[in-house]
Amino acid sequence: MEGHPQRVRRHRARRRRARLSETPRQLGADRARASTYASAAVDALEANDNVGGAAEVAASYAERFAGDASWLERAAKLATAADRPYAARDLGRRLIGADPENEPHLVDQVRRELSASDPRGALVLVKRIAAMHPDEPHWRHVEARIAEWAGDPALALDDWLWLLGRGVDLASDRELP
Repeated sequence: MEGHPQRVRRHRARRRRARLSETPRQLGADRARASTYASAAVDALEANDNVGGAAEVAASYAERFAGDASWLERAAKLATAADRPYAARDLGRRLIGADPENEPHLVDQVRRELSASDPRGALVLVKRIAAMHPDEPHWRHVEARIAEWAGDPALALDDWLWLLGRGVDLASDRELP
């Protein structure tokens, strides 16, 4: 059983995060001021090395400012930094839904899907990226590796044969996205 001082600290931290989440709601219709306050609150939590708390607060602001993709992006990055792969994956999926053709977001989401142990979700995204760069060996190599992990040997074989047909060195250890 945890000691009294730890319970008190955890309780105070929860109350502080709750207050940080409520203040932008109190600002009402002044969306610009509320967003500025929210950004300052998340910055303060990050500055105090409370990345987990910053991730929670940023996720609540992503809900509050639903039309603003920058909050989704920030919340997903903070969840990743706080080692919360499933929350990061879910926030990233919402971000991709809001901006489906943004390649940097797609690449980041591939990483999130893999860190959340979802190679099939990563494969869907890698296929989209490889379609954007049809003659790029790097993306074919990444697609082949992820296709193997996702249980799609036919796609992996097609990619490996494509790479071999172009003389790409398969022994080189290519970095995943």
